Amino acid sequence: MHRPRSLLPLLLSAMLGSVDGHAATATLQVSAFVAPRISAEVAEAPATVLVAADDVARGYLDAQAPLAIRLRSNLAHAFVLQMHSGHPAVSRIEALAAEGIARPTAGGLLVPPAAGQHQILVRVRFILDPSTPPGRYAWPVRLQGGA
Repeated sequence: MHRPRSLLPLLLSAMLGSVDGHAATATLQVSAFVAPRISAEVAEAPATVLVAADDVARGYLDAQAPLAIRLRSNLAHAFVLQMHSGHPAVSRIEALAAEGIARPTAGGLLVPPAAGQHQILVRVRFILDPSTPPGRYAWPVRLQGGA
């Protein structure tokens, strides 16, 4: 009949030294891969944007209040947080000024390497499509992060 053997004496021997009094050593290598991650969400923004006839004639509308963005990243390098329009009335969105760790750049916001969670306040300009009629529109900002 076969008796199962316990591994406990072997493990204790490896941790505390061998049974015969000689020291035992072991080397263990551990490595891990942390996937790069960017998470950006609009934390605070108006529900709608009011576009007047003067805004359409000028070709743009500056948002009245800053856009609050909650940002979390584990990247070891800078990246651009892009702002896209989610509405055909707005052909492009430009960042005019930012408070926090990010700085306006062509195509969005330049975010330096800074692990953890941050909040950024951004003043934005909506470049209007010339065929946009005056009216109230849903908030058009969509965010996308890229290295």
